[in-house]
Amino acid sequence: MSKFVLTGYELDSKKSEAKAKIVDALGSSVSISGDTIEVKYNSDATKVAEILNQVGVEYSGG
Repeated sequence: MSKFVLTGYELDSKKSEAKAKIVDALGSSVSISGDTIEVKYNSDATKVAEILNQVGVEYSGG
């Protein structure tokens, strides 16, 4: 399981956009709690990283 923690000071709307895109892309294989995103499968971690980078949200982990 991979964990991403959103670390930047972006607007909440930007973080919400990223979270929504991640849920749309991965569905039930992702769990989001606050600024923490956990994915069940390592293969999905790449997709999460791509989305976060695309939207421009800083993160740690992965």
